[in-house]
Amino acid sequence: MRNRKSSSNTKLSKSVISKFTGELTDWLRFWNQFQAEIEAADIPAVTKFSYQKELLQARVRVCVDSLPLTSEGYERAKNILTTKYGKDSKIVNGYIHNILLLPQIEGSNTKEIHQFYEKLVWNVQALETLGKLKEITGYVRVTIDNLGGDLVRTDDAWQEWKFSVLIEALRQWTVRNPINSEEKNTDKNPKKVS
Repeated sequence: MRNRKSSSNTKLSKSVISKFTGELTDWLRFWNQFQAEIEAADIPAVTKFSYQKELLQARVRVCVDSLPLTSEGYERAKNILTTKYGKDSKIVNGYIHNILLLPQIEGSNTKEIHQFYEKLVWNVQALETLGKLKEITGYVRVTIDNLGGDLVRTDDAWQEWKFSVLIEALRQWTVRNPINSEEKNTDKNPKKVS
């Protein structure tokens, strides 16, 4: 019988951390990557602080730019950033805001409905990951109303739907109504709300 090694000799390359822009719905991605790549590294706090500053866009970096480039300054910077951007309630409100800003769909424009679905799924999945989806069930009706007409109202209980049921109804609609090749626009980012 062959011995299996308990660890792999394969080295993964470091992932690239894109800059944090101050968008609340991007905080968890940025902060988790920062902690895994920079905070966990065996380097001096001053070096971590330098990396942190470089990973913040100017409008965010202004919050920590005046702090001294010291270990204490780094700790203060982490506290400032997590207080300003890392509060669950603020992050959840960011996702709710995105859902409320979904455009009102007139008629049954296939491309617009697909984009609506992608944006909705992205925000709902994030809220589900945070364990906050049950708390926003009241927004399902508003979201359905933005779709207009009877697009997804497939049963008489639609007024009692939760986001999971709405997402599934929209998914089924998008499967039945694919975007044709002329309508596709691969440059769209589903996270961004128009």
